[in-house]
Amino acid sequence: MRFKPGTSRITLVAGIGHNLRQRFIIDTGASLVTVPAATARRLGLDLSLGRRRRFYSATGVRDAIEVTLPQIEIDGWVVEEVQALVVDLPGHPGVGLLGMNFLRHFQVDVDSRRGFLRLTPRG
Repeated sequence: MRFKPGTSRITLVAGIGHNLRQRFIIDTGASLVTVPAATARRLGLDLSLGRRRRFYSATGVRDAIEVTLPQIEIDGWVVEEVQALVVDLPGHPGVGLLGMNFLRHFQVDVDSRRGFLRLTPRG
């Protein structure tokens, strides 16, 4: 995948469920995937059933609802049943984070100078 060379923020669009597209920022410092509340609602997830969870972010301590996404798909590679936090990122409306619970399924190679990201499925 290509991105703007020299940037510190790598974004991509992934499929969630079977027909929803979501913009994400790759975040190797995040333990879990996050999705905005609007995305969780479009997936039909009942947020009242989700477990409340406190987490630490660059903007401080926050509370979120933990949900399970049916799947995340990038370029035909699918990871099923992905744990995620429902979080609206300040300054990034409609954007989620792809955290390590998703990225651990891949070898992640980044060439920031040339603007190239390669995800290779593990095992």
